[in-house]
Amino acid sequence: MKTIETEFISNKLIKNIRKYRMPIDVGSDITCYTYDKDNVIKMFEITCANPEEKFFIPNSVYGNNTFIFENKIQRNIDNILLSYTQPFIRGDKLNAYVFNELEFDDLIIYIRQVLEDIKKISDEGIFAYDTFISNIILNDTGFHNIDTIDFKYLDKDPKKIMLDNLRVFFAIFWDYLMNDEMRKFCITNKLEEQFLYECPEIFFSLLIDKAKELSDKEITHIKHIKILTKRRHFDSINL
Repeated sequence: MKTIETEFISNKLIKNIRKYRMPIDVGSDITCYTYDKDNVIKMFEITCANPEEKFFIPNSVYGNNTFIFENKIQRNIDNILLSYTQPFIRGDKLNAYVFNELEFDDLIIYIRQVLEDIKKISDEGIFAYDTFISNIILNDTGFHNIDTIDFKYLDKDPKKIMLDNLRVFFAIFWDYLMNDEMRKFCITNKLEEQFLYECPEIFFSLLIDKAKELSDKEITHIKHIKILTKRRHFDSINL
């Protein structure tokens, strides 16, 4: 696997960025700022105990639409790792509301892209073991994982790595983006959690078809499935 390029960054530049630029995002270990019009800089905070142990992957070699890796890592004159840069991906953080507003056609297109991209990184031995929903950006080109340093390299069958990557990525959908009624609706219609992890495109295609079959109204967005399943849930209680 190709290693990432390292460049020098001065303590003065780090201080100026922190002083004069508003953070784009703040995490437990990293604060993100604009670097230039196309890139961001992510600076390690004192709370990040071992930044050297992170897995940095050159975006120019391994990056794709779904997984946005690093451009360069940056060290100061004392060889201390202070920051790294990445392409600037604009969009909305994925959450239940943003997911609800997705049109069915777009969702299926985006999932196909994710599957293609997961295969690419899996073929390279890259495993995304720590994908949090707050790290996923959604825009009109699909889902984008923008925090990709908690990855690792595995020397094993790419097909097995792909299954693991699928589970990590699509657990977000089952655990955070579906509500209880939607999950129960899936299980009742033999769309189990494991099926989602193994065949996400087929899972959502069948879910959409089943919802359309049972609805007396036109449904085109994920929010319509949630409304339908919630209504059916309350109807069953009233019975």
